[in-house]
Amino acid sequence: MQADIGVELAGMFDPEGTRDVIHRVDALGGDFLWWADYRFYRDVYSMLTRTALYSDRLRYGTFVTDPFARHPALTALAMATADELGGGRGVLGLGAGVSGLREMRIPRERPAIRISEAIDVIRALWRDGEATYEGETVSFDGHLDFAARPHIPIFVASNSRRTLSVAGRRAEGVIVEGLCRPAMLDYVFEHVQRGLDASGRTWSDLYSVARLDLCIHPDPQVARELARHRVQHYVSVHGAARWPDLAELLPDGLEDEIKAAGFTHDPAVVEPLVAQIPDEAGELIALVGDPDEVGRQLERVSAMPISQISVFPIPSPPRGHSIPDVLELFASVLRQLSQAGERTAP
Repeated sequence: MQADIGVELAGMFDPEGTRDVIHRVDALGGDFLWWADYRFYRDVYSMLTRTALYSDRLRYGTFVTDPFARHPALTALAMATADELGGGRGVLGLGAGVSGLREMRIPRERPAIRISEAIDVIRALWRDGEATYEGETVSFDGHLDFAARPHIPIFVASNSRRTLSVAGRRAEGVIVEGLCRPAMLDYVFEHVQRGLDASGRTWSDLYSVARLDLCIHPDPQVARELARHRVQHYVSVHGAARWPDLAELLPDGLEDEIKAAGFTHDPAVVEPLVAQIPDEAGELIALVGDPDEVGRQLERVSAMPISQISVFPIPSPPRGHSIPDVLELFASVLRQLSQAGERTAP
């Protein structure tokens, strides 16, 4: 494996379950444990705190939080607190956000500008302990009452052109969903490069994370069904245009049907849509199949010039296939790849 390995989870576990799943991720031998800021699961910073307490090795971060639901100053102090507890292992993943904004009646306006201005405020507070800032979308005049680590890394997550450029210009890292094929890498690189050029950096100066759903099951047909559901989810939220070739794989009119249905988990609405999605579409955004298939896909993605592959385990509760089960299968894939690497090493 040439890339680091990360795992993304959400705060759906009780305290005992959280401890167990952190230990499972630690045992994988991976590098990062990311926690999604999904509303309305358990608070993301509580999950970072538990990771700092239950693992003395894993790096951890938000995957991702946004500058809409929380003021950037509150994000700065929360992340600095979680980072301090783990002795400097924190990473702030920052994106435009979707989760919970509709329910809280928070408009998601001018996300690229708001993310960039949030970074200004957050970095000033970490570096100087205070900030006076008046931007187009963010304002602040205040200070932290404790000293933060001044150089906590900020990774910007996006599949949109403008925010990818912000990542290249302002961040230490970039996080991209579905970055599993060269065509997607070309799209990302094109837009990140504009920001890199503006900051005088190159792609090698940016830590890049491919965020991939992990649809793995001993029965590959179950895995492909899970992946089709994920395609429906992404198209309902983002549309298909952000993933090269995805729109071409969908039957005529299906993207419009999915968008019209909106973001929903109602089986009566979702299942007829999912049934029309071809299996090939899932492989554009996820690692899909049985352990052998996922191992081959993981090797291909790892060969791309990216820094980390981070997987989001997709369970199948109706079949008794839990997140710990998914992690155990993924652990078997990593062991096989490690053993194969040892056999082929000179």
